[in-house]
Amino acid sequence: MSPEEYFKTIKSQVDELYNVANDAKSKGKDFSLKVESEQATDKDNRCITILATMYPKFSENRDKIIKRIKELEEEFGEGSDEAALEISKEISTEKFFSFETKEDAISAGLRFGCAFNTKGVVGAPLEGITEVKIDPVDNFLSVYYAGPIRTAGGTAQVFTLFIADYIRKALGLNPYVPTKEERERYFAEIMDYLNYVTRKQFKPTEAEVDFLAKNVPICITGEPTEKREVSKHKDLPRVGTTRIRGGMCLVYLDGLPLKAEKLSKKLKKYGKQFGLTENWSWLDEFIKLKKSRKKEGDKGAGFKFLEEVPAGRPVYSMSTLRGGFRLRYGRSRNTGSGCFGFHPATQVILDNFPAVASQMKVELPGKGCTVAVCDNIEGPIVKLENGDVVKIDTMEKAREIKPELDKILFVGDVLISYGDFLENGEKLLKSPYVEELWIFDLEDKKEDAEKLIGIERVEELLKNPKKISGDEAIKL
Repeated sequence: MSPEEYFKTIKSQVDELYNVANDAKSKGKDFSLKVESEQATDKDNRCITILATMYPKFSENRDKIIKRIKELEEEFGEGSDEAALEISKEISTEKFFSFETKEDAISAGLRFGCAFNTKGVVGAPLEGITEVKIDPVDNFLSVYYAGPIRTAGGTAQVFTLFIADYIRKALGLNPYVPTKEERERYFAEIMDYLNYVTRKQFKPTEAEVDFLAKNVPICITGEPTEKREVSKHKDLPRVGTTRIRGGMCLVYLDGLPLKAEKLSKKLKKYGKQFGLTENWSWLDEFIKLKKSRKKEGDKGAGFKFLEEVPAGRPVYSMSTLRGGFRLRYGRSRNTGSGCFGFHPATQVILDNFPAVASQMKVELPGKGCTVAVCDNIEGPIVKLENGDVVKIDTMEKAREIKPELDKILFVGDVLISYGDFLENGEKLLKSPYVEELWIFDLEDKKEDAEKLIGIERVEELLKNPKKISGDEAIKL
């Protein structure tokens, strides 16, 4: 069966089941006379179908909206942020159809932008954004977030702030300017959420929360999700609740602080074109603030890494100490975005805790990674009980000497792709002096090397530098 016939068969079977379900619905024994979940064949149709459950006019104007999306994608690229921003604004400014209120229009545009950005496959656009409000006095925009916004992922979650700000400017609304008490409430509420509701992988400082609250031009808020009231600043007129707002806390914990680098990267790409730079240029300053607490010499430097580690979880190495994982740029066939390579011998000497497909928290370039294996990188170096220092290059050797292990001197390489640094907006760290760099030096001195060890050997070493002998290394 050809791929075309395969998908055609699936489609006909799905259509048949829909017909059966619609026949059953038409008998009037359910509150709806037809199947509510319509079929959607592609991203654009999925987005429209999702939004149509809340705003039926999306279905009525499906062709118009899809035609405009195609035009925008032709200009900016398929599924691009720029297309999401523009289509969101056009929906909010009622280009395709009108809404009962301006807040409904903004909400629909924002939700559609979130659906478009997440390819219409998660519930975040409807359930993660519960409503938007325009302040009747100060004319700023508030976006109400709820727990399901986490299904969008951190990056798509904070991209909704870009969308909201772009819509805000298009409709002539003011940026949000919080009072001192509102900024302090944000920090107190986030700490209460961490202490009494759930632990998260990132715990921002008061200076970081205050900086964000002061600069984000949208009021990030949410419905109260917990019975517990905040510990202070309870009765603030523009907040509207004394209880903890879980959705807001998620944006301040999983979103803005962790994805600031990615937002900054997006801003540099299209910020000026869409008028976002003016209200978001502070992102680089926030990134510096966040990184300043990691600098050596700061109080607690190096130990911030340990603060959020749950009890019982192993810590393999401190990021600043010798003997920890050594960065190795590259990728193998089984590694890639967010999936790093570790030597199989490293797994053995670490009691197999970093098992294939398990997750690890890392300091750079992102917040975590999935474990894969690669035996082409450097394995661990250990000291045995008899005083011998041994470099382990196979899993079998690691198992053999593990009972005699006294101390791990070097835990081994970690293979990380350039794309992970690019995707997370992190600057590349200096590479250690590895074979890949040594090859460049050998090429630069190729003629001299050929005189010392011969033309054929130089060519062999350029293809596989690991085949070098001790004598050749000393000569070169």
